Amino acid sequence: MSLEKFSKDNNLKQQETSSDEINNLFNIAKRDLNDAIAGKDTLSEDWQFGILYNSALKLCTILLRAQGLRASSIGHHRITVEAVPHILGPDKNRYAKYLDSCRVKRNKVEYDMVGLVSDGDVEELLEFTQNFLKEVSEWAKLKRPDLIK
Repeated sequence: MSLEKFSKDNNLKQQETSSDEINNLFNIAKRDLNDAIAGKDTLSEDWQFGILYNSALKLCTILLRAQGLRASSIGHHRITVEAVPHILGPDKNRYAKYLDSCRVKRNKVEYDMVGLVSDGDVEELLEFTQNFLKEVSEWAKLKRPDLIK
């Protein structure tokens, strides 16, 4: 499915972005990544996971916003995550599936229960997010250098 069809099917809104917005989103993603690392000994696994998920979500948002699109409806986290392979390519479907499973787990620990996240879950999401940050940064420099300061 093309990004255009995905956009239409999910009611994504056209909205131009700016280098300020993209750089702020990168800064939020980096802050959250660093905060989760710094909180390793003081934060619960649930909270570390939530912070890492937020970092990864911001990176997905960068990809979407750099396309001039915004998810603004109910389910915007899911839609933002599902857009990744439509932007980076179908070989990144595994990213969307993994991040969607993280979204579901994050929602459960945020709203319903305590202790669902293991140290292994945190380590896996940490490694993913660190690698994803590098990948999105490289993509932005290649595809949208006008948005990078």
